[in-house]
Amino acid sequence: MLLGGVISLYMCVDWNTALSPQKDRFPSRDIKDSGVEAVQEIIDTCEISDVYRTCNPEKTQMTHVTIRGGEIANASRIDYFLATNGIKERIIQVDTLVSDDVPTDHRPTFMEFRWTGR
Repeated sequence: MLLGGVISLYMCVDWNTALSPQKDRFPSRDIKDSGVEAVQEIIDTCEISDVYRTCNPEKTQMTHVTIRGGEIANASRIDYFLATNGIKERIIQVDTLVSDDVPTDHRPTFMEFRWTGR
């Protein structure tokens, strides 16, 4: 996508890995998943950012949940919005919908941004 003569990119992806396992996993863990380094290399090479974490630096809201016996057995934030600075500056909000009414193991994540003006 071309915005103001600068190439901008945003992606919504399910990496199946938590980039920050201490913040983005329940129960929390110190050990990173095997895919973190590969995902981090893509992020660094493409010069993109995890915009959810940029907008919510301390929030711990998970996008994938496993429930056993009516209780959350484990959860992680493995679904991401990634964007270059050209898009990142236009983001208004990024959040995850937490609802028992959505019959899926992945919670919907949404991003609101503006295309025109500053």
